Amino acid sequence: MLSLFAVTLSLIGQNPLSHTSPLTTIALPPGPGPIDNPLKGFASYSGKSDRHYGPVSMAFHYVPWSELEPNEGDYRFDAMESKYWQTSLARDKPIVFRVYLDYPGRPNGVPEWLIQRGIGMRPYRRSTAGQSPDYDDPNLRAHLVKLIAALGQRYNTNPRVAFIEVGFLGHWGEWHTFPQTELFANQETQTLVLNAMRNAFPDKQLMARYGDYASCRLPWLGFHDDLFPEDTLAGVSWHFPPRMVRGGTDRNWQVAPIGGEMVPRAAEKWLGEGWETTQQAVRDGHFSWIDPTTLLLSQHQTRTLLPEDYCSSRCWDTNSRGKPSPSRNHLASIGYLNSPWREETMVSPLSTILGASVSRCWGPTMIFNGNGNPTSTSEIGNRVRSPSTRKLS
Repeated sequence: MLSLFAVTLSLIGQNPLSHTSPLTTIALPPGPGPIDNPLKGFASYSGKSDRHYGPVSMAFHYVPWSELEPNEGDYRFDAMESKYWQTSLARDKPIVFRVYLDYPGRPNGVPEWLIQRGIGMRPYRRSTAGQSPDYDDPNLRAHLVKLIAALGQRYNTNPRVAFIEVGFLGHWGEWHTFPQTELFANQETQTLVLNAMRNAFPDKQLMARYGDYASCRLPWLGFHDDLFPEDTLAGVSWHFPPRMVRGGTDRNWQVAPIGGEMVPRAAEKWLGEGWETTQQAVRDGHFSWIDPTTLLLSQHQTRTLLPEDYCSSRCWDTNSRGKPSPSRNHLASIGYLNSPWREETMVSPLSTILGASVSRCWGPTMIFNGNGNPTSTSEIGNRVRSPSTRKLS
């Protein structure tokens, strides 16, 4: 039960991590659960072939540069929106997206017209083969900056866009080329991309993969963990939290979003027997959204789960195919069923755990001024650099 929350209004131009800002406390009446805000919860993959079997509140997708600019200066943003934003999973939901140049196992994401101009393409082999572009090539960098500027003109003030992952560099746009580290971009290129993104999106929140890169040690930058929750809890040195501590970015969650993707094809485990670990990872990592990859039990289901599948008083029940399925009570306890089930749109906010149960989360909400009145986004302006204002819960 949530009866009280406070929000901090930092003066424009002050360090958003400062603790000297005036504090206004707003008392709320008791309620059945935490206040729900958009821009948190589960974010499904939004491709036409993606299938999820539970409610989601946001949508996430990758997109190759080659789709966005098949010919020099010919930006196909309408096509991207049609392909990824109008599917049944994404329609009318906030969008998170990432642009990539190299996705192992998929066709190369570098536009062919740029390759024909002599951009070096270096082969590699992981579990699948691929080609990594020469990220430090001056020609590639110049055109990449132009693409980022065009993206900013299109999406900086677009209300459908929740967050943008910096992407572009490395396998999956994930800022690494492990184990062939020599293929990755140098620090100059990394900084060039981050500066271009910051300039193109002054009103959006940006998210990067690693908090300990010298180029990413920025107080305003959000982060995403793409192996949630297996590397989200403090453990070995390369895990998500230790890297953020080393980079001094472990408090960025106070002013920027933390999210990411669940370990591929592992949602059944981490929403089932590993649920306690998932809860702890969300709380300790201050996550406000997660892409669960295959939401609930999509590997075992041949149809969308219906309300009658959620009827047991136990945490887990068995559906008509003999496979374990989450009960209504379990889904309610983790925040799925804060609002009535709507199978046709799969809209039901996950708010008890994601975002609301951490001490701070990112989401559009009202920030109150000294008179107890909600401020306008323009008053917050450069402090948050986003229409999505900060809240404490």
